Amino acid sequence: MPRSELLIGSHIGFCAPDYFLDSVRKAISFGANALMIYSGSPQHSFRVPLERTKKQEGLELMKEARLPQKGLVVHGTYLVNLAKIGDPEKLAFSREYALEEIRRAAYLGASSIVFHPGSHKGGDEREGFETFVESVRYLLDRMPKEINLCIETMAGRKNELGADFSFFDELFARFRDEPRLGVCVDTCHLNDSGFDLSDPDAAVRQLLDAFGKDRIKVVHLNDSANPLASHKDRHANLGYGTIGFDALRAFACNPAWEGIPIILETPFVDGIPPYKKEISMLRSGVYEENWRENLSIALPKD
Repeated sequence: MPRSELLIGSHIGFCAPDYFLDSVRKAISFGANALMIYSGSPQHSFRVPLERTKKQEGLELMKEARLPQKGLVVHGTYLVNLAKIGDPEKLAFSREYALEEIRRAAYLGASSIVFHPGSHKGGDEREGFETFVESVRYLLDRMPKEINLCIETMAGRKNELGADFSFFDELFARFRDEPRLGVCVDTCHLNDSGFDLSDPDAAVRQLLDAFGKDRIKVVHLNDSANPLASHKDRHANLGYGTIGFDALRAFACNPAWEGIPIILETPFVDGIPPYKKEISMLRSGVYEENWRENLSIALPKD
């Protein structure tokens, strides 16, 4: 796939006073043609009323800048745990809050919303899985038809579901006839779970074999600050981690991802978003050594 055709962007804030319109502006400033937003703080439950989000202005700007609708992704809040066992009240809250997040994402016109699978919190892993399956069924039965529900691959931290491909094998077996249910593959999480990305083409083939092309709906492209199979989950900027720029670039440019949003979730550099530089290097295929240090010098915080 030509690098110029990459459907690539980053996670972007959703901030007052212009909310969605401001998110689209930032994506354009980064040279992106995709973006992922939270429809509010991922750590807090407050959500601005939808009529204040400047949805229509943002969609018009996307159209003007030729940002395709399929490149718009929302990430669900971290407050939900769809695998919560032993506390029916908290599980009910997670399901209802997740459903509200999905409805907000559909209102903004997102193609997909991404959730973490959750944690069994030291309880029974099988019970946690079954609880998660019922949560997914609850959401799919009630959510708008025009949006995909994507479950993210995880690094395998303590009690965390979704680090093994067997988790997704069984999940998708339960929902064979539900095309809206998909997976978001995260390169940092894959690396930290023990999945080797050093041969990017082979890695893509393995992912397609494991999930199927139609199930992979979003890619999170992140370097990892940790070694293979560390089970830690700490993102690094492109070229500053253990996966490396060349492997990540080759992975991102694989033709299998044509039309699939590729989203950077790499860290800010001294308070500065790195995405314009990272997207530029991915498109050109040219890595600049010490680019983070130069970024800090070239782009003052104000």
